[in-house]
Amino acid sequence: MKKSIEQINAELKALYENKEPDYLEEDDKRILSYEQRGLNFKERYNTEPEFKEKMQDAMASRDDDWRENVAKANRENPKFKRSEAYLESRKKLKADPEHRKMMAKRNKEMAKDPKWIEAHQRSRQVIKDHDSDWYKNIKKANQKRSKLQATEGTVEREKFMAGRRRMQADINWRINVAKIKGGFPVNTPWGILYISVNEASKDSANHGKHYSSKVIRSRCRDQAEGFSYATWEEFEKTLT
Repeated sequence: MKKSIEQINAELKALYENKEPDYLEEDDKRILSYEQRGLNFKERYNTEPEFKEKMQDAMASRDDDWRENVAKANRENPKFKRSEAYLESRKKLKADPEHRKMMAKRNKEMAKDPKWIEAHQRSRQVIKDHDSDWYKNIKKANQKRSKLQATEGTVEREKFMAGRRRMQADINWRINVAKIKGGFPVNTPWGILYISVNEASKDSANHGKHYSSKVIRSRCRDQAEGFSYATWEEFEKTLT
């Protein structure tokens, strides 16, 4: 159930009702102020058409140069550095289903707005010009980054592998990848439902006999010897 601003404020107040007046630490105050600003922004965005239009125009004009300038400021200026507590709070917020639904709804609404579409297309026009300095610089940067990511011991390699590990640990990401590739979950004769044929093959030896991916695909197709494909709905029910 979606919570109102009043409900959220009441819950926050309840957390500190038995504390001394000066209990809040700097990180607490900062985090709560960020969350309150976010709630105020959402309220204005949903109720003030002029503010909504202004924000859509601003977001549509944010090109890669703008993002690089913000990233540079965050790296170099201590004023813009965020505390670990704040980053943790943002991580929890992004994982909140209600927040994700709200952001998805906002993005869908924005993507349908003609003014936003026009501004977005204008900001991305430079990408189509392969002779532009922007395109050449991005191409060069991507080539350099790819080389560093493939080189053992570099910071870029460590970050790349950490990102891969995070994605591999995210079951929703793995499901989406499998769907994009046209795969289906696999029922097996030993009673385990796997996310893919390859996962079933890797684990098969732990259940009495190794099956190659090719053999499992063939038997799933023929529904032979206890192998069969399942639907994604069936697989997702096992996660709850």
